[in-house]
Order: sequence, then C-alpha cells, then structure tokens
Amino acid sequence: MSARKPPPYPQSLCVAVLGTAAQLKNDVGNRILHDMKAFLRVSNHLTQSTNHNFHVINTPNFFDEHCQSPDQQIIDFMAISHPGPDLFILVVDPAETAEEKVVLQITKLGDIFGEAVFPHVTVLLQDIDSYQSLHRLMDQFKVTVALNKENLASECRKWCYERSSFLYQYSDYSEKVVKRRKNFLENNSKNPTALNKSEPQGQHPSNIALPPNGPSHQAPGTGTKITQYTMVLLGRCGAGKSASGNTILKAGERKTTTLFQSEASSVPVTKQCEPKFTQFGVPVRVVDTPDLLSNQLPNVEQQIAQCREYCRSEPCTILLVLQLGRLSENEMGLLDRFETTLGTRIRDRTIILLTHAEDLKGDVREYFNASAPLLAMVEQCHHRYHLFNNNSPDRKQVKNLLKMIPNHEAIFKNDGKKDDCRLS
Repeated sequence: MSARKPPPYPQSLCVAVLGTAAQLKNDVGNRILHDMKAFLRVSNHLTQSTNHNFHVINTPNFFDEHCQSPDQQIIDFMAISHPGPDLFILVVDPAETAEEKVVLQITKLGDIFGEAVFPHVTVLLQDIDSYQSLHRLMDQFKVTVALNKENLASECRKWCYERSSFLYQYSDYSEKVVKRRKNFLENNSKNPTALNKSEPQGQHPSNIALPPNGPSHQAPGTGTKITQYTMVLLGRCGAGKSASGNTILKAGERKTTTLFQSEASSVPVTKQCEPKFTQFGVPVRVVDTPDLLSNQLPNVEQQIAQCREYCRSEPCTILLVLQLGRLSENEMGLLDRFETTLGTRIRDRTIILLTHAEDLKGDVREYFNASAPLLAMVEQCHHRYHLFNNNSPDRKQVKNLLKMIPNHEAIFKNDGKKDDCRLS
C-alpha cells in the first residue's frame, strides 16, 4: 500500500466513522465537526458533512454479515473518500465490547482495505473499563485505542499528526470502477439522493437499505427501532446534576469508573455538555449539562445549541434537577425559562428530579403543596417527579426512575440477562 507524503499541517482531514451503532456514529461525527445538526437522522446509507477542517463520512454498518450489496456500499465509500481517508474511527457500541467482537470488526476492516489500514484506525471506546480491557489490541493490530473524549476534533488531529494518509490498494475493487463512481457522484453532487442511485447504463447496482444498526428494541405500536436512549440532565448550578448522572451511570448493567466530575462548589463545575454511556438493556446516553441560565458560562450560545440537539434526540427523557428544600429565587419558573432558552418545548418529556431525598421529612406531596412555584412545575410536567439520594448505593431508585418512562418495559428490556437493576 503506497502512501502520500503528509501535507502541510494543519490540513483538512477526511475522517471515516464506522461501527454498528448509528446514533453513536452520528454523535461522533457531530462532535468532530462542532455541529450537532450535521448528522441527525439514522441512515442505512453513506452520509457526509464538512467544515473547513474536516470531511466526515458516516458509514453504514459494514460489519453486518446479512447486509445486501455490500460491495456497492464499499465502492461508494471509496469513491467519496478517494484517494483514501486520513483516519478511520471505529466507534464501538457499549453493548458490543467483548474482545472477540471488536477483533472481528478490526479484522473485517483489514479484509476490506488490507492490513495497511490498521495504523490509520482508532478504536473509540465509551468507558474506561473497556479501554483497559481492549488496550492490548494496540500491540496486536497496531491500531490506536482511545476513549471517546469531548474534544474529538483535536483528538483527530493528534491521531493523524505526522502520519502519511492512507491510500487504497484496489486489490478487490478496480481503481477504474471507483474513479468512475467518483465522477458520477461529483456530477450529481447537487442531488442529495445520488448516493442511493446507480450509474446509467446499468454499470452498478443501486444501494439497498441495510438492516438496522446495532442491538435494537422496538416499542409496542411505534414501529421504531431503538438503538440508544438519551437522558439529559438540566438544572441550575449546585442542584446535583452531575451527582445524579453518576447515580444513573453506576446503576447500569455496564460497570464504569468514568463518571462526571461532581463536587460541592460555589462556582459551576460543569462548563460544557458532556455525554457518558451505560446500559439498561439498550445503550443509554446520559448527558450532563452546564447551568445554561448562568451569566458566568463561556460559549453560552454554543452550549445552548448543543444541549438543544441532545434534548431533541429520539427517544429522550429530560431530567429537570432541583435540590430538595426551599425553592430559590433563581429557580422560580425554571421550566419556562429553560424552554425559552432552548427555544423548544421540553415539558412533555421532562421528569422533575429532586435530589437530597434523604432530607425529606414527611410526604413529598405536602412539600409540593407548600410551594406554589414548585407545584406549578410538577403540574407542567404532568405530575412526573422522582427523588434521588445520590449518597445511596441503592440501584432501585434508578430502576423506579426508568419505570416512569413510557413503554419502559419494551425499551429497557433486559434480554434475559440477570442483573440487580432489571426492571421486572
């Protein structure tokens, strides 16, 4: 496999995002581009988006052995990334981190593109436990193994620094065919469906939709396959968002030591939206957010836009976090203020989450009745509320929270796995 000389640094990088979990790939692509709207839909076809620093190609599930017309998908990928990507990011589903499964995916990439692809591959993992257990793959395959960090753009630059770009070998696919497909797609660049069309005169078969990516669940009557569930924590500084996120992460089926930073502080600790992952039958993305109403928050418009996209994820539940006690002045009308800030209605998918449940004396309904502003927020959220004691290791409090989500039995089913936090 030949290689180009590294162009002057920095340059626009071509990054291929691969894996079995479509929504995780969307999230990675969006964070590389610093644009939460770049990849929104779950697609079974190649999609791409660019900015002045990156050309990101979001791929279909190349690893599905039942996929139809895989050769056409690969040829299209080679055509739009010709003469070769700078970086392949293999996004590992948190539910698929068994070493043999990851090895199969890496080997598949070698089968398709040749073993020379391995130094250009970064295996992206969602938690520290997976990173530690799979770190030895670096020696076995000469790939990079990394954690899914917030600033992926700078990480991509680091992984590509002083490295020659990858060039396709064309051992299984003719360079002439790839270039012809490239010219066809470029000539149809104004047509957003061009990637799903064949060339004229029957030269190539058209793309055929692949089966849904990754492990999925279907809610009764919805017809929607769920590959990831999102939970977004909103609230003022000091309400306990990060601690509540950690309570959820620690209760999941997938053990993780990668938690949100949480400490008592008079100034905001969380300064940007940060997702972390766990598992409750289906992969769950837990998103900690800064105090979007604070006048001390840097890059506030960027954080609001990012949070808005997380809140619009499907499916998603928003947890409006309040500390049990007297409602402070800056928490009055909090739900209305967040909806105004985000520019979207969130109350229909919001649960009021009260922290410091250990301090509750008496019936929580008496607590609501004693505070008209709090009672109004509970009523706006259709009386959905829950209490957390973030100092307690009792995982049932998380199980009971999940049970408040519509169709929870279908979404968070345990697939027969024995676990202390199963819903049934």
